[in-house]
Order: sequence, then C-alpha cells, then structure tokens
Amino acid sequence: KPDAAFTPYISAFTAGHIPARSAILVRLAEGQAFKDSSATALAKLFELDPAVEGTVSWSDHLTLSFQPAQRLAQDQAYDVTFHLGKLVSLPNGMSDFRFQVTTYHQGIDLPELDVWGYQAAHPERFQARVTRSGQ
Repeated sequence: KPDAAFTPYISAFTAGHIPARSAILVRLAEGQAFKDSSATALAKLFELDPAVEGTVSWSDHLTLSFQPAQRLAQDQAYDVTFHLGKLVSLPNGMSDFRFQVTTYHQGIDLPELDVWGYQAAHPERFQARVTRSGQ
C-alpha cells in the first residue's frame, strides 16, 4: 500500500489493473520546486520490478508518464518505484514512492462452440457465425 506521507507531494498515480499497453502516470501536487527536470533526469525516475524499459515524459505540467517500450506481460503484477527524491526536495527517508499495478489477463473464453456456414449456397461469400451452445 502506498505511503500516505507522500500525499503533499503526489496527488494521483496509476493504480490497480491496467491494459498491457498502458502508460504509468504520477501526478505531482501543485507548488513543487523541481531540482532537475531535464530529459536525462526524468529517464531515471521510474523503476519497475520485474524490469521494464521505457521512456519518461511530461503529459502536462504536473503529470509524468512512463511509457513501456514493449507491451507489458499480461496478468502480471509490477512493483513501481518512483524516485521522487531525485526530482524534488523531501524530508529524510522519503526519497522513493512505491506502488503497484497489475496488467489485465486478456483473452476470451468460448467453450462449446457451434460453427456453421452462413451462406453455404455461395462459398465465395462464405461467412462464419459463432454462437455459444445453450444461448
């Protein structure tokens, strides 16, 4: 569970289940003075476990976005460490904000399918219609 002590510094962040191609966002609270917000410094703010390569950019003047380079694994929990202390001055012991996201398991379950030709008289225009048994 994220540490509530970060509330004065972080107003929102991505949490819960996310799509495998989703960015991970952290929205900073108003009134923060940034140490270094260059692209080089931003690139080191997010760390995921299991490890994921990606890019960090500003979505707006307060929101940082980590966009994975590749699609995230499905049905996988990721522990995210946001190195806030590299961006703003914090009290001792509060350099890293930790939270977790989990990707959805994507797929469909179609048990007991009946498949039949929709226009069997015209095979050049064959279409398939899939229905679930008992529906």
